[in-house]
Amino acid sequence: MMAIANTSDRRSARLPGAVIFDLDDTLYPSSDYSLSALRAVADYLRLAYGWRLQDELLAARPGRDVLRSVTDVLAHRVGEVDAGLLCRLEAVIATHRPAIALFNDARVCLATLSRMGIRTGLVASGDAAVQRMKVRALDVSWLISTTLFTADLAGPDQAADALGLMAMDLDLPIESMVFAGGVGTDEFVAARQLGMPVIRVERRKESGAGDLVAKNTWVSARDRLASSLDEVPDLLMQEATGPAAHAPAGLGLA
Repeated sequence: MMAIANTSDRRSARLPGAVIFDLDDTLYPSSDYSLSALRAVADYLRLAYGWRLQDELLAARPGRDVLRSVTDVLAHRVGEVDAGLLCRLEAVIATHRPAIALFNDARVCLATLSRMGIRTGLVASGDAAVQRMKVRALDVSWLISTTLFTADLAGPDQAADALGLMAMDLDLPIESMVFAGGVGTDEFVAARQLGMPVIRVERRKESGAGDLVAKNTWVSARDRLASSLDEVPDLLMQEATGPAAHAPAGLGLA
């Protein structure tokens, strides 16, 4: 019994204090947000101007630049878009309640980490008002220990500052937190620079993620790779239960 207890204590000591996630294409598919915003714009244009453009707008497949796709369609159909309409469309996109949902594996991952006693954080870059609408629509606050929007911070190093503030909020050394998210984002780069262990989330195309990186210049031998978030708890447990000599080549949690 004592040996089992000691093993459990050693495993717990090597688990991270928290896992920090980014938002877009990690917790939910950003392509769903784009489609939701296009539908909101189509509804507005139909009600305000009588223009029925939903099919054309949805065919645009805009990625994340929804407004540009809308203006391109309008320029083709009705001519130049004046500044007033542009501002109204921007407001429609920013304030609509997006029809988005967590990836199934994201909900499972967050719940599993909670059961393991590992806290979670969410750091979101981009327009803070838009990102807040996404977080509200995802109904994720009860699964997340702390959330920070980088646009709320001043200065040139918003992502690094956000991660540092999250460590303070969680009362953890920053190196005891793991970052899990997309490659090449500001948060990913900042996590690397701050010495945080990193799990690179590279979803398969069928998952619905908007931006996928099959080959990239951010690969590091210290990173772990996950093709879905339900792999994250298993990766952490492997690090926690494996030989201590293996940790420096992995997540560095020893």
